[in-house]
Amino acid sequence: MRSLARIAARCGRCLAALGGREGRASGAVTPLAPGTGMRDTSPITALELMLEAIAELRPLAERIRRLDRSLADQLRRAASSTALNLAEADGSDAGNRRARLHTALGSLSETRAALRVAAAWGYVDGEVVAVIDTNLDRVAATSWRRLEACGGAQRSSPPGGAS
Repeated sequence: MRSLARIAARCGRCLAALGGREGRASGAVTPLAPGTGMRDTSPITALELMLEAIAELRPLAERIRRLDRSLADQLRRAASSTALNLAEADGSDAGNRRARLHTALGSLSETRAALRVAAAWGYVDGEVVAVIDTNLDRVAATSWRRLEACGGAQRSSPPGGAS
C-alpha cells in the first residue's frame, strides 16, 4: 500500500513534469515527514489486495508461460477477471454487486487452482505458490466479508478456507 508521503511526492513530480509550478499556487502537495501529518486509515480493499497479488504473480506467470503457454494465459485471465469483477462490484447496485462478487470469487478459485496445477507440473516451486496463496486467501476472505455485508453469502465458509 502506498504511503501518503509517496503519493504526495509523486503528485508534485507529475505536476512539475506537466509544466506546473510547485507550491501552494499550483496546488502541489509537499510530502510529509514519516510519522507526521494525516494518515490513511481506510481499510485495505479486496481489489488492492488482488492488485498486489497480481504483481507477485507476474514473474510466476512469465516462468509458467515458457513451459505451458495455455496455463499461463488461463492464470492471467483468471487473476485479471478477479480484479476487474471486484472493481465492477464497487459501482454496482446490490444485486449486481452480489453477482460480481460471486464471479470474482469464482475467478479467484480458478487463479488458485492454476497455481496449484503449475506447482504439480513442476513449473514453479510449491513453497512460492503457498506464499502467494496466503495472499490470495486474504483476497478471498475480504471479498467474502463484503459479500456477506450485501446479503449474498450463502455458504458457511468462504472458498479456499479463508475466514
